[in-house]
Amino acid sequence: AMESALGYDTDILVEEFVSGKEITAAIIGNTSPRVLPLVEIVPKSGFYDYHAKYIAPDTDKIVPARLSTEVA
Repeated sequence: AMESALGYDTDILVEEFVSGKEITAAIIGNTSPRVLPLVEIVPKSGFYDYHAKYIAPDTDKIVPARLSTEVA
């Protein structure tokens, strides 16, 4: 994967895999910021990569995210 990415640019981002759920949060507003409901991302391919995010129509987005009350 790194060799493939280096074919597009000399700078790449490499992140360590962390097992668990993919959760995203959005905050809107400046003077009175507000947190929108958390979204759980469930890609069908197993990884939420560029293809799953922008190309494949088969990534599920679950709102609100399925989290325990301790985490949420």
